[in-house]
Amino acid sequence: VSKRSSLNMVLADPTKDNSISSGGGMFTASNSENRRVVPEDAGDRPTMKVVYVVLESQYQSSMTGAVKRVNAGSENMAIECVGYL
Repeated sequence: VSKRSSLNMVLADPTKDNSISSGGGMFTASNSENRRVVPEDAGDRPTMKVVYVVLESQYQSSMTGAVKRVNAGSENMAIECVGYL
């Protein structure tokens, strides 16, 4: 039995424009890239990537604010996240 890396199981990079992606959110016509938060200067901090799904836009707004506060104030880590409505 061979071991499979999780990298080998990725179907497509969601940040790249490819033919299998519609470019929109999961259930709406919104563009998830508009909600992507990327640390401005992660430096040597490890970056955790988060993908989440919310049903209400106010929850997405709270998540974005929290991630931005962590990125601005944490010396130990940075977060990149994208949300789907």
